Amino acid sequence: MTLSLGFEILVSILLVITIGYCFILDRRLKALRSGQDGVRQSIQDLVQVSLAAEQSVHRLAKTSEQVTVELQENIIEAKGLTGKLQAGTYRSDGRSGGKSRQDRILPLSEGEKELNSDGLMDRLKRAI
Repeated sequence: MTLSLGFEILVSILLVITIGYCFILDRRLKALRSGQDGVRQSIQDLVQVSLAAEQSVHRLAKTSEQVTVELQENIIEAKGLTGKLQAGTYRSDGRSGGKSRQDRILPLSEGEKELNSDGLMDRLKRAI
């Protein structure tokens, strides 16, 4: 009887330990389930932020293309105006007001054309 009583006590102790472990495990599982709600919300927020970032990148690319086209047009216009100024048949009015670049480039008068046809050295010799 002592052996059977000892065995019964051992089984009872193991059963109490198992019940305690199940109780701890149940609390951890509940905590994990409640934490999943936060994870789901975080994932949804992340997806929304990712979509907004993707849209912003597309808008930025579109704006970049527009700026590139405008810059190319400005470069072409500037090269044309530079060519006119270098050819010596046009002059700048010296103002940078609200006029377009094209309006600030004026044809040379006859006197200016004569002065412009001489080289720099010729003009310096005449000045001395």
